Amino acid sequence: MAAALIRDDIRSKASISSEYPQMEKLQDSEKIVPEFLKRLLSGINKTKSEKVKICERRRTAIAHSVMAACRPRSFISPILLAISLYINRKYESRELVDILSSLSFADEYREIQRLYYAFLTNDPMYDLAGELVNFVFGNVRTLTGHGTWHVMGGIACVTPPGKEKVAPVIPRSTKGVGKSVLDETGHFGYVPVKVYKKRAAPGLKSIKIGPPEPPKCKPPLLKLSNCLDNIWLASFTLGITLSNCPSWSGFMQCAMKGQSHKSKILILQFINLDPSQPDTIYTALCYAHKLSEKQSLGICPVTFDQPFYIKATEIVQATKPELKNIVVRLGGFHLLMSYMGTIGYVMGGSGLEDLWETVYAPNSDSYDDRSCICLCPPCPSFVFSCYNIKFI
Repeated sequence: MAAALIRDDIRSKASISSEYPQMEKLQDSEKIVPEFLKRLLSGINKTKSEKVKICERRRTAIAHSVMAACRPRSFISPILLAISLYINRKYESRELVDILSSLSFADEYREIQRLYYAFLTNDPMYDLAGELVNFVFGNVRTLTGHGTWHVMGGIACVTPPGKEKVAPVIPRSTKGVGKSVLDETGHFGYVPVKVYKKRAAPGLKSIKIGPPEPPKCKPPLLKLSNCLDNIWLASFTLGITLSNCPSWSGFMQCAMKGQSHKSKILILQFINLDPSQPDTIYTALCYAHKLSEKQSLGICPVTFDQPFYIKATEIVQATKPELKNIVVRLGGFHLLMSYMGTIGYVMGGSGLEDLWETVYAPNSDSYDDRSCICLCPPCPSFVFSCYNIKFI
């Protein structure tokens, strides 16, 4: 009689078999156990020692094994599924999973196959909620160290990251995973390649170079950073000695204390082509544009390093109506290199190099952003002193 009551209680318990349970809620597995079964196991496994939590965990595991044996088709145990996944990933042994499954200590191996198939067939959902989202693509052939892996990798930098969302639901298929489905595994999880056909419209020739115009609508963080830069530069013209003025990094660290945001980095899918090919760059631009439109981001900045920057700019300018929201950016390191090269060419013979050589060795490659920052404070003071402008 007691066994029938427990069995009916297990079968009457609501369970969702159309989706997999979230592994983040594995600690809440005790809430799934029916009340009658929980009382039975509590009466069998009693303890007065300090190992109360261990006994509760054992009772929950035994209860899930009993429920899976009573409802083999309609109940998915997160504990048994997690054990099967761990054994399969750790030892890669189907025989060991089958042995534990036959003893009701783990889930079946075909359930692992269904879960892998659900992971592969579902498109990844990227959480791109933030004020600024920057897509970065580059060559990843250097990961192997042998130059034999020619693909383009990408990341999405979200600043500031939004609130943590609920984990996406993974639908469960009740159909068996056959050999024909497993053979198609290699076709999942990749970015479809788009062929770039060179357009008749001019690319780089259509770019007009002129004085930069301030944006009509500035983000709040950009407005704040501009104001802080002006305050820092003004401190050197107000009669304050250079020894009392902090460096730019120290000033920004004090001004933005407690207001900095940590960016969230999301790894995007690889593009399995040679990164230097126009088709690969065009595919990366279309992929970033698709993610941007799906999240309704508006402007979509895409960053490349120097070898790919010119090609990406050419493609975007030639396909302007199609990729109108794409803004191609040069990476920070290569942008600094280009800027330093420009300064050296434009300011050649002005004495700037002699001034830097008082700090750095002559004919060295040590002229970097620090040398420019060290040069910024004296310039306003020198200009105002030439015109006899004094501040009280």
